[in-house]
This record gives sequence, structure tokens and C-alpha cells, in this order.
Amino acid sequence: MSFDLARRRPVLRAVPLLATLALVAACGPVPPGDTGAPTSEAPTTEFQTPEAPPGVAVTAPAGFLQPLQGDGCAELRDGVAEALAVDVTLTATSSFTDPLQGVTGSGCEVRATGTGADFTSPAEVLVALRGVLEAKGWAEDPLYQADGPTGTASGFKKEAAVCVASASWEPSDDANCPPDQPISACPLTPEQQLYTVTLSCATR
Repeated sequence: MSFDLARRRPVLRAVPLLATLALVAACGPVPPGDTGAPTSEAPTTEFQTPEAPPGVAVTAPAGFLQPLQGDGCAELRDGVAEALAVDVTLTATSSFTDPLQGVTGSGCEVRATGTGADFTSPAEVLVALRGVLEAKGWAEDPLYQADGPTGTASGFKKEAAVCVASASWEPSDDANCPPDQPISACPLTPEQQLYTVTLSCATR
């Protein structure tokens, strides 16, 4: 969703003719060569994100949300790989959405995949991710927490940056879980639980 630019247009009010002439007389004639047109330098304004209506995402200007600076993303990748003892990948620039603020932009993403043989449960994975983040000075924000029968997620903040950590699994195709029954009713081997673990981070 883009901003409604119409709301940002200045309101033009009519100025009485006599008042306009008096203002011109007081200021004196326009110097030769000066057309009176505005210069090319626009006034500097500070951008503020408007509050999004419930359920509506706000698309931020390019660069408003961006990947962590310096080696922040690489350090998190190394920490996650050590904590989970699995191979992880780092996407230096990827799309990012703040699920709480509804703001979109770009960030970096650390991703790991595996099965139930690699991960005990989504909750245990999140505990490991929490340890990595807190060791680097991130603080958990409980407003980002979300849980379900096959996954869990939470958010962490550090100054102007935010990270969203999530761990979830889905049954493999050969599990043949009945679609009309809860997932807990489907007998699964650990290898039939396909895990996806992500840590997505961005800074303002």
C-alpha cells in the first residue's frame, strides 16, 4: 500500500489582491535576472512513518528499512550455525516485513532447514536463537510472540534494529496426513517433519 500523497498537499488559501500588492511594494522590485522562481534546493524534512490502519501494511520508502550495518548479519549467521549445529545460509539482502508495525523494506535473512532428526521442537529452536541474540545485546519484545501447533516465532530489538526469529515444520508428502484432522493426530517419524528456521533482521 502506498501513501496517500493527496493528504500531504499544502492547502492554498486565497490572498486578497490589495494585501499581495502591499507585500510586493514593501519587498521592493525583483533584482534583474531574478525571475522570482523557487530555487532547486528543497527544504529538508524529517520522514516519519504514519500509523497504518489495522491489517494494512505500509510500504516504506526505499532504504527506510535496510539490512544490519557492518558485520551484524554475518555474526548472527555464525552464531546460529554454532547454536543449532547445522548448515545455515545468509541472504545479505531480502524482503523484510515488520509483523508488528506493518512496515516493509529490505533486511538480511539467516536460514536453516532440516528434519525432526535435527531439531527437537520449534520451541527448543527458538530457545537457541534467543540465546544467540541476547548474547549480542538484543532484547526480546513479547509483542512479537506467536505460537501454533507446528511453529513459534518472536521478535527482538536492539536500538533501531529488529530481528524476527521463527521455527516451524510441516509434514512431508509421504506422511499422508488426513486434511480433516489436526496435525497432532498424524503419526509422523522425525524424518517426516520438515523444518524451516529463519532469522530476519533489519534496521531503520
